[in-house]
Parts: sequence; C-alpha cells; structure tokens
Amino acid sequence: MEGVEGIRSNDLQDYKVWLEALYISNGVERLLSLFLRHFTRGDGLPVEGGVGDENVALLFIDKFVSVHMRWIPAQSGSNGPMSTAPFESLILPFSGGSIHYTRYVVAGVDDLDVFSRAAVATPVASGECKIGEILEIKSGRHCLVMQPSHEGVFSLQISSRISHRLTWDFDVKSGRAVSIRSASTDATRDQLSCKALEAMVARDSITTLQRVAREHDFHFVRMQAIRALHGLGCKELHVLLRERALNDPHVHVRLACEKNLMRMGEW
Repeated sequence: MEGVEGIRSNDLQDYKVWLEALYISNGVERLLSLFLRHFTRGDGLPVEGGVGDENVALLFIDKFVSVHMRWIPAQSGSNGPMSTAPFESLILPFSGGSIHYTRYVVAGVDDLDVFSRAAVATPVASGECKIGEILEIKSGRHCLVMQPSHEGVFSLQISSRISHRLTWDFDVKSGRAVSIRSASTDATRDQLSCKALEAMVARDSITTLQRVAREHDFHFVRMQAIRALHGLGCKELHVLLRERALNDPHVHVRLACEKNLMRMGEW
C-alpha cells in the first residue's frame, strides 16, 4: 500500500489520484495475489465475509480511511433492501467485468435522524463502471445499487472513516423506507449492553444506566437505557421520564416518555 499512508486527509478526492496511479502501475495485481493466497495457504491478508457472498480483505487503515479489496458477486444488489451509505467510498473494479449501477436519492423526510414511513428512495441516474474506472458512493441521502456483470468483480475500495449516524434501509421494488439502524459499532454495543444489564438484573448498574439515558449521543441507546431501568424497577424512573419528556433532543424519546407518564397518571 505504498503511498496511501502519506496522504493524511478526510477528503476522498485526495485518494482518487493515488487509486488511479495504483491501477495504472499494475499494483492491484500484487494485491490480488495476496488476497487469493489467504484461501490457498491460509496466510496473507485477513479476509472477512461481506454482504451476501462477498469477501472483503482489509489492506490498510488509519484514522482517515480504510482500504479494502472486495469480491462483489453477480447477484449483489438484485434482491432485498437497499441502503444509504454510512461512509463515502471510491470503488475501482479491476478484474472480472464491469459494474452496472443505479443511484437513488431519499426524499419525503427532512431529518435523517428521525425515521418516517413517508421517506422514499427514488432512482435518479444509472450507468456502468468499467474496469479501471472509479465509482463513487455518496453518504447522506444517497443509495447505490450495484449489479456486477458476468460472474462477479474484484474491486478496490477506499472508504472514509467519518460516518453518518444512521443508515436507512429501503425496499428495492417500492423504494419505501423499511427501517433505520446505527452506523456506529460502538453505539450498537452500548445498546446491547443496556439489554444485558437488564437481563442480568444488575441493579447495581442503575446509576450508570441513568447517566446513559441522559447523556448518550444516540437516541436509541438512551431509549434502551430507559427500558432497562423500567425492567430493573428503578424507583426514580418517573423523574427521569418527566425530564426526558421535556428536555430530550430527539422527538421519539420525548413522545415515548410522555406516553408512559400518561399511562402512569403523572403527566
């Protein structure tokens, strides 16, 4: 990965020149040989399963970007949900064929942090990314459905490590919103930890869960902490619910707390 470690930038356009130069110099052929060696001898690059039948090898990572080699199978993107991208990426196909793609943009919702069934992903462009060309994946309101031709495509992918907080999933056929999920591994881990503390009846964690319910950056983690406190029989839960109903920055948390206070007869 000579050269990429010297870029030091959050702007993916700074990596585009390096990616093009790597392809022209036939450097990707050496990377492909390392990728295949993992399967034949069990050494070389760490390879993880990706979406569907994909396999992904991590080549380089720093605080700005990660660089992966991907095998994208022919059936990729033809079924199931399509999603907004949590990371901006550049994809360079270098072996196996071209990638046909369709770009979508999300409309019908103003705030991407608030889930709404009114959101819809509408196609705005389509095309073909050939061997040696670079396909851009945009984050935010954009979805990209890729359909590699023939048997599948080997590609090199550079992704920014700055992510959007939530990823939206849409039905491919209707374009309608299905769900949202966290783009943060840490937030997902925190959410599961709240569930685990409740399941273990860890009443000594009540003070910690109260702090999470007030201070965590992600609204769904705050909600999970509140649920855990209810399950643990927190005596001060009504105080927390009133506070969150009035002051929480996310509308879903405020409405949920207000509704539960009404059920308790304290709103």
